[in-house]
Amino acid sequence: HHDVDRYLAIHPCEQVERISSPTGSREGRVRALCAVVERLEPDLVLGVNIPDVYPAVARARRAGRVVRSAMTVHGIQPDLFEDIASSRDVLDAVICTKRLACRLSAELGGLDEARIAYAPYGVRKAVTPRVAVGRSGVAPLRIAFVGRIEGFQKRVEDLVAIVSELR
Repeated sequence: HHDVDRYLAIHPCEQVERISSPTGSREGRVRALCAVVERLEPDLVLGVNIPDVYPAVARARRAGRVVRSAMTVHGIQPDLFEDIASSRDVLDAVICTKRLACRLSAELGGLDEARIAYAPYGVRKAVTPRVAVGRSGVAPLRIAFVGRIEGFQKRVEDLVAIVSELR
């Protein structure tokens, strides 16, 4: 959590902007983000679970900068829609991976539907999947899990019960 060096060791990236907030306060985070927005002068700030970036964008706009902002929504927990509601005046768009999240962004976040986009997860399925057939003549069931190995949001502990029931 929040260890940039450790994260980059796993997910290498050449251009990284380290943002330090030594106060640990919300105002400290907003000021640190303001400094980055001012220094980089982005056309678009796209936030992923960093709600303090939207007050920073609002301050940049008040200072005369032209910067747009968008938020990605990868879940349906209440705090995400609270973030949308508190930042709806500065958000140009919200991009959701679930249709329910799109609806909740409008209903709970109070965002105009014209500013909500749906961008689902997924990959195209092979047209003719290759299936190995065992001695019984029945293809084995293959289960893939894509996501963080995390209980609260991803419910990975359910996989053990699911596999047990399949037997």
